[in-house]
Amino acid sequence: NTDQHKDRFLEVVRDLEQGKADVATMQEVCQSWVKDLKKKHKGWAVSYHEQTSNTQCPAGKGNVAIRPGKGSRFAEAYPLPGEGKNFGIACVAFGFGGHRTHACSAHLSTYDTNAAVVRRGETERIRAITTPWIDAKDAVIVAGDLNSQLTSSELDPLYLYPESRSQGRFVEAGQLAQKRKKRVGPATHRKGKIDYVFFSENH
Repeated sequence: NTDQHKDRFLEVVRDLEQGKADVATMQEVCQSWVKDLKKKHKGWAVSYHEQTSNTQCPAGKGNVAIRPGKGSRFAEAYPLPGEGKNFGIACVAFGFGGHRTHACSAHLSTYDTNAAVVRRGETERIRAITTPWIDAKDAVIVAGDLNSQLTSSELDPLYLYPESRSQGRFVEAGQLAQKRKKRVGPATHRKGKIDYVFFSENH
């Protein structure tokens, strides 16, 4: 999450330009930054979902997925009632390592009075979107600011483990060195871990 700091956005773009990353996802990016990026890199696959606008991003802000090369794009606002913030997901799909890969930038609600219930609906929608891709043996990455604590039930539709409560098909980056069972990971915010990188269990 760039928190609408353009220098953070440009730092990630430089990494992509220098070949330091194969794909990137970011949240709270200004639409004008994305517009300039598309002009500069016409051959890149850039998927942008507009969430809202404010004084820092008067033309709009949202989340973006960027592949520095050819790829297809998908974006959707979660079809759920909310308080006008239009949260959603933006994905790019591309060939990598001999298989098709989908990389998605996700942002979950934090403004709703019943935010936990809304976020649960949003993760269920992410599961519905990504399940056909996983069933097709594609690799899927879902990364972003999910505004949810590690043990919260709103993340159950994404997590594969622990099996007793999880209903998803993803292993989170923090689990990779922990035998994939416990939900662990360093704090990414003063409230704890709220930012995640999920990898589909089939790759």
